[in-house]
Amino acid sequence: MGVIIDKKIIEFGANNCLNILGNYGRDRKARDVKYYTISTDTGIVLGRIKPDYSYEQFLEKIALEAICEAERLSDVITVMEEEYAELCEDYTALKEEATDEG
Repeated sequence: MGVIIDKKIIEFGANNCLNILGNYGRDRKARDVKYYTISTDTGIVLGRIKPDYSYEQFLEKIALEAICEAERLSDVITVMEEEYAELCEDYTALKEEATDEG
């Protein structure tokens, strides 16, 4: 029988609404889980862990993935703010042009 995932990991996942899905790899007949995929209810994958990961390794893995996701979202917000500013400038220019013609 294979390694069973740490009980603290399961508790952390349950307490924080994380999905912990066992994957068997390419060998579908295998009885042992090769790795677990950790994700949120919204579908954000926080990474994969091996069954023998300690609780500390698990926390480190999801913390790093959470930091990367936060940085990605920050970059998206920055781009959206820049595009919004351009749209506001275009709108203002069109509004002034329409006022000058009117």
